[in-house]
Amino acid sequence: MVVFDNASTDGTRDIVAGEFPQVELISSPKNIGFGAANNRVIWRAISRGDDYVFLLNEDARVEVDTLATLVRVAERQDVAILSPLQYDYAGQDFESDFQSLVRQERLTESWLSAEFVPTNRVIGAAVLLRLSAIRRIGLFDPIYFLYAEEEDLCRRARRHGYRVGITPRARICHGHESTGDFLTLERLRRFNMIRGKYILVLKNPEQTLGRALLVLFAQVARDLKGIFGTHKLSVAWDFMMAFLQVLVSLQRIRRRRALEGRLAPELWVRGEIGMSGRDEGFQWL
Repeated sequence: MVVFDNASTDGTRDIVAGEFPQVELISSPKNIGFGAANNRVIWRAISRGDDYVFLLNEDARVEVDTLATLVRVAERQDVAILSPLQYDYAGQDFESDFQSLVRQERLTESWLSAEFVPTNRVIGAAVLLRLSAIRRIGLFDPIYFLYAEEEDLCRRARRHGYRVGITPRARICHGHESTGDFLTLERLRRFNMIRGKYILVLKNPEQTLGRALLVLFAQVARDLKGIFGTHKLSVAWDFMMAFLQVLVSLQRIRRRRALEGRLAPELWVRGEIGMSGRDEGFQWL
């Protein structure tokens, strides 16, 4: 097992090192974001020759047979990216983001009796990745700091012929607060969600970059129109700042689109997986 401590301030490093000496602990001196942090964990699994990696958020708990069930379903159904059902921490109802996914995928009630349900994306709080697929399509794109990176990875996998979805045979409980809507989120979280959403638009492989830019401009216009109607100018500012930062990253997005489109080996250079230089400051225990 590998634990990545993403610059926590609650004593997590000492607890893991002291109480779970068998765990490999990677400790970052700063928060490097969801994708870049998980890329280091996936890299370790690949370097060891593992077949799968199971990514799990720190605020989630699993049932005894969750991981074994996920691997068994992935093997039988030939799935590259597989999510269990994700419940709230009480285990009574689906977690809010997972509820949104079910609605967006328009899943009917009968889906809960299936072994595997194909979906366009999964929720990254708990996800099994088949590493033979990841070796081909690359890791998370670290341009996303938080939000939308798992949807990006799922879209890339599906584009290159891999199966993505959910198995109702396995479940986890996730003590995660609802992401809510853009207007009620705290500002940094809202900024990252908006930025992720806009990058996802520009990286759409079904459109040329020029067409994607037109779609993005239209999306921003709709967003701002709705916000100005609520007189929340601080929210409008966050949307504009996210939009401008995405435009500043346009060259990086163009290069990434080209690499992912042809599954170029350059996807594995350190910069493309969020690792630079010798990763000075990281502690590998």
